[in-house]
Amino acid sequence: MVDCVSCARVRVLLLILLAGLFTVSGPDIAARAEDSVSASESADSAGAEQANAAADPQASWLDELAARMLISRGAPPGPQGEPVLEIRASGPVYLKSLDDPANPYRDEYSPFDRWAHQHQIYPSRDELSAFSGTRSPEGQAIRSSYPEGYELYHCQTDAQGFQIPYTRMMTRFERNVEGEQLGDVLLKGWFGFYDSEAQREEYASRAQFYAGGVAPAELLTQREELLWEKRAALYPPVPVWLGQNPPLYSIFVPHGEILCYGPLGLEVTGIPGRSGGQNYVYLLEPCGELWYRYSADGKLLGKYDLGSYSIYPDWRVIYWPGAGEVLGGFINQRTAQTNRQRYQHSNSYGYAAILDYGEQGHGYQADGSEARPQSLAGLWDFDGKVVDPATRLSAQRQYCGNNLDRDTIRRLHKAQLALGIVSADSHSPYAGTAEGPVIAQGPRPWQPIATGRDRSRGFFLDPVCAEAVERPRDWVLVRALDDPANPYRGQYRAWDHWAYQNAHRMVPDEPIDWQKYQERYKELQILAAREKRELSREEHEELQGYMSNKAPEDWQRLTVYVDKDGWPLPLNQKRMNVYAEPDPSLDLRETSWLSRSFDDLFHFDAGGVMEPALLEEYGRENLRAVLRTMPPIPDWLMQSAVRDAIFMPNGDVITWGPLGSWDPDAEKENKERKLANWADTYYRYNSAGELQSSLPRMAGPLSALYNLGMVQVYETASTLGYEASGGPGVLIYRDKESKQIISAWDWQGNAVDFSQPIHPVPGCSRRFEWDYLWNLYQQQLQDSKPTAAAQEQTK
Repeated sequence: MVDCVSCARVRVLLLILLAGLFTVSGPDIAARAEDSVSASESADSAGAEQANAAADPQASWLDELAARMLISRGAPPGPQGEPVLEIRASGPVYLKSLDDPANPYRDEYSPFDRWAHQHQIYPSRDELSAFSGTRSPEGQAIRSSYPEGYELYHCQTDAQGFQIPYTRMMTRFERNVEGEQLGDVLLKGWFGFYDSEAQREEYASRAQFYAGGVAPAELLTQREELLWEKRAALYPPVPVWLGQNPPLYSIFVPHGEILCYGPLGLEVTGIPGRSGGQNYVYLLEPCGELWYRYSADGKLLGKYDLGSYSIYPDWRVIYWPGAGEVLGGFINQRTAQTNRQRYQHSNSYGYAAILDYGEQGHGYQADGSEARPQSLAGLWDFDGKVVDPATRLSAQRQYCGNNLDRDTIRRLHKAQLALGIVSADSHSPYAGTAEGPVIAQGPRPWQPIATGRDRSRGFFLDPVCAEAVERPRDWVLVRALDDPANPYRGQYRAWDHWAYQNAHRMVPDEPIDWQKYQERYKELQILAAREKRELSREEHEELQGYMSNKAPEDWQRLTVYVDKDGWPLPLNQKRMNVYAEPDPSLDLRETSWLSRSFDDLFHFDAGGVMEPALLEEYGRENLRAVLRTMPPIPDWLMQSAVRDAIFMPNGDVITWGPLGSWDPDAEKENKERKLANWADTYYRYNSAGELQSSLPRMAGPLSALYNLGMVQVYETASTLGYEASGGPGVLIYRDKESKQIISAWDWQGNAVDFSQPIHPVPGCSRRFEWDYLWNLYQQQLQDSKPTAAAQEQTK
């Protein structure tokens, strides 16, 4: 029986299918397909499928498939032996004949539709999951048992069981909106794909089935050609200069211009993760290109850095520089009654709209219904001009503003040529000139992308003025380790090469239980609405449990830092050193030591399984790098555990809690280890381990351990609302409003003349938790042992 929850799941599924996928798309489908499946086999259904397969060259294999996969729906077959698709309150839905005189689609079927009808099957949950793109070992094992090229195809029928043609099914969400009022369409959201409540009901009444097998290549090709012919009239015209040599991505601007990501025809080679396998790359698509702005006839109008390494930028800033400020002013506003987000942003048809959900807020409501926007709080065109919601949509805006990949552009252009929508003569008159389309000079090898911020170029660049940009402000292409120009070329170790080869690699895919996620998310949203609050942090973490990937035990994640020229810093050089050893020439009156330590530094993440021997040596080298920048760890400290310790320039050690107050093994499994006899107090010991002074942790700065007068300075500054800043060994108080320095003190509580530059003090404020300190100490002991050769020489 089809309940409202099942219908909701079907609607979620079809939103997934919007991407143009015809193959099965996730475990949720499996749940939808098995709502009324019984465990017994049906000889009648199996016989019907075997009869359909008799004329197929794969008949023997399909016989085996039928025996494994065809199962009863709990109802007898139809009068002509039709398979049962679903059992409803009104009775079973049967898969009807394509040539039935009552079939409203009988003249629309393609050869692929007929093939799919003949290969109708009932896949199990495991088989659906295996063909949903999962990379789990179980899914791979199931999939490998099928012939090469075998796929499952999701199909639909109407309420009477008549199969809906593929092109009609896939273009249902692509209806022409020409002539409709813009405000009405935007407020409908995805419901706007329907013209009436009756159409929504019709769609919810559809039944599902799957076709399985190795479809002939010519049928698949013809299926796609027919689909793109249906779509061709809905998209803007693709001229020859673009369609025959498309860039990585293209965006059609409503007034006729075209934005292109990278030069035309650019090919990026060597992208990791393309060959399949369990490991994948989250930046699969190449980044690091500028956006090129063209007129409809291919005249180059500008080059732009849109301020992000992402291939999905807010392209409107080219035409509307203030878009972020105007739209961002709405997004974080809350409702007084429910504390939910009141406004949502819509970017359909090249317009910018702010949907107002009123006091109900966005999300599921207390009665279980999903909130619908009540009005438009604002509506602008792509260039920032205010638009009347009663404006009628024009046909050419159907897909304006969408990021279209290279394959989509090629397919559209081919279909539009065949239909006469564009002319084969639509070459650019500017081709071959400095004002014409920029053509790639050859393939570009894939390079990792390091993200960050180059402060020397400023925080905010006006994209309109950023022509001929040499390098954007928040990313840089990572250059090869073995490049002859690399200044660190001789300093790299095996783990540096490992990190470069595993750049952007994430943990293996893991199947996601979308059904449970959606159901639990709705439950939590309704509960939060009844209690007039947002989802809590714990509830968000619970939802992540349905979706997060779990890394294998031997999976390593490394962060690699890169200088502003794109050269990776050797890992053993970087590690803790940025924090431990600030540049002693910094003037702390002007900037924070930590932010300046990261100036001009970019980074990328690497992940994968490192060889055990290499991993062990890498860990040792990290510890040695830190040991080289700190005084020797005293034996007396390591004999009495403390929560953490801070090493000072004169050899003193400041501990959180007295010696012996920390139990390293207490409640580790709960991540909140308790103390045996520990107070919230700092203790200062000299290099011999003798107690010098103590101070409640919140009573003042560390310098009060050397000068009790700093307690009064701290209390006065807190009362007057001054803000503390500075860096290692230096404490600076500033006025919150003017940022003017009020006073400055060194690590021993001595006043500092702030009319002169104030420099950080190396070796101050370095806090080490006990577990990490213990690892450092063990490495120190190991490195201090004389080698066998040294012992022999001593003899």
